[in-house]
Amino acid sequence: MMGEKIITANSSENKHETVDEIKKTKKLELKDSNSEILEVEFNLRKNTITIQTQKKLSLNSPIYFLDYDIKKFHNCHKFFLQYSDIEEIFELIYDMKEEEFSLNYEHENLNLILKIEQRKKIIEIPIQLKKRELNINDSNKLIKEHIEILVKENQTLKNEFNSFKEKCLNEIEQLKIRINKLEKENEKLKEELNNNLVKNDDLLFSESKIIKVNEDKNFLKYCLDNKKIETKLIYSATMDGDTIDAFNKKCDGKSNTLSIIKTDNGKIIGGYFKKAFSVKENYYDPDCFLFSLNYKEKYNVDPNGEYKNYSFFGKGSDGAIIDFGYGSSIHITTNCLNDENNYYCGRDGTFKFPNNRITNSDTMFKVLEFEVYQITEIS
Repeated sequence: MMGEKIITANSSENKHETVDEIKKTKKLELKDSNSEILEVEFNLRKNTITIQTQKKLSLNSPIYFLDYDIKKFHNCHKFFLQYSDIEEIFELIYDMKEEEFSLNYEHENLNLILKIEQRKKIIEIPIQLKKRELNINDSNKLIKEHIEILVKENQTLKNEFNSFKEKCLNEIEQLKIRINKLEKENEKLKEELNNNLVKNDDLLFSESKIIKVNEDKNFLKYCLDNKKIETKLIYSATMDGDTIDAFNKKCDGKSNTLSIIKTDNGKIIGGYFKKAFSVKENYYDPDCFLFSLNYKEKYNVDPNGEYKNYSFFGKGSDGAIIDFGYGSSIHITTNCLNDENNYYCGRDGTFKFPNNRITNSDTMFKVLEFEVYQITEIS
């Protein structure tokens, strides 16, 4: 690394050092005048300082080298005359910063420039390194050094990868735990919701004397677009009376109502009216529909019908408690539980009837039960 200082030995602790033994090392990476990066190494030995430089990660570029004792430094530049010991000069070099060095070529050689402050001025001291072509030993040494560098870098990358992998695995494990927890909570909420829906479905038409089986409840929910609903019985002919006054007392002003009629000839029919009941002469209600539980059929207002604007006639029309459609598709009269003046038909120009039917024919009947429910949509 640039500016790295490495102490490799200490002479005070080793009395048997050889002449070539390295006591201290400083390494730099510097750019030459061609902007190429060179590795520069200073080694302090017993009586000399060796300086060696070569292009970084190069196995065939030449080496620039010198080996100076104190005398050669004195001859190199008068600045060094103030030093009497080679170690003092090395400490000077050792403490210098990267920007205080530069490199430039001179013919076959390379100058290492030391930029030193003296009396508040910067002096530049060139130290000439001689060019030496690589021999087999140099190449082997460089290869070994490069292998060591690559091994270290590879190990560093492995360590970083393993650390990252472990972190990812831990995060994945935490995510799995959270997902598992959320799935359990979701299942619990689904179960609660389903239980509530089942309970709610059980309560639909729970007050009815007509609707007893789930099949009929499910069909009526289908007619109401399978919305989540609540039903409230607001009128029963057998309990409240089968007169217009009794009906008005319970239903006047009520909207979103479903009427269900059971006849003495085994039919269950009825209709939905969104608007509020009143004595108005006639109504257009595009949401109005009739139904037959026997056929499991729903009959919507025919948008192209000749009398589509006559979905429902007001209470008391022609003595009727309720009257759906222009041609009285369902007509329930006062005293409906005793009289046979109630009827239904399958052709009136207001509703769409497949095969012209609600019961396959115009039919007179007595009412066994007539119920009106207010429908409330729930979220």
